[in-house]
Amino acid sequence: MAASGGSVTRWRRPEPSATTRRYAGLLTECSGHAGLTVSNTSAFEDVVWNLDWSHLEGILDGDDAEPLAREIYLEALALESENRRAAYILAFVAVETGVKQFAAEQSDALSEAWLLENFQSPPIFKLLREYVPRLTVIRTKDGDAFPRSMSNFFQQAAEKRNRLMHRRGEAPPTDRELTELLRWVNDLLYLLDWFSGEEWALLWVGEEIKAAYAGPAV
Repeated sequence: MAASGGSVTRWRRPEPSATTRRYAGLLTECSGHAGLTVSNTSAFEDVVWNLDWSHLEGILDGDDAEPLAREIYLEALALESENRRAAYILAFVAVETGVKQFAAEQSDALSEAWLLENFQSPPIFKLLREYVPRLTVIRTKDGDAFPRSMSNFFQQAAEKRNRLMHRRGEAPPTDRELTELLRWVNDLLYLLDWFSGEEWALLWVGEEIKAAYAGPAV
């Protein structure tokens, strides 16, 4: 079944409300064939739109679909200004969903995939440090699957999430805490896409994250 063009383009661009970046993630997939030039992946003022639009048909009519974890993340993003507590908790659900689905898809053992989908998993930071590295050969310059700053952040953020869920008097996250979490979740989900073979996804992670990986600049 063909994926919805709207959901695919939303998944493949980092800021759904930015008109100037509306199809940037999707179009970058075609760059090798269509002449799209991006001289700075973080500043799309430098994008040269010289595109043969016929190359988009294969993507829009293909089997790609926006991952469930990305949909949950965007729901958390929509709650950012209305309910910081709910947005924080939902953002963590997006992380857990993304990691478990990635692990299930990459696992050769059907029984292991079933367990990941149906039983409570270890803390997210343990999955990032100890389990996901078994499922990808991609490594940072330090030899980890994820930058240490990322796994360290999620270890601390998980404590806040647990307090929000289990302590009635826990203060909601501050605007800064929520914004920081949403940024890290966005980067993590795109890294999982990259690990899954979606080469374009690395374009959308922060420069600090890109710099953690060895190899030529993206």
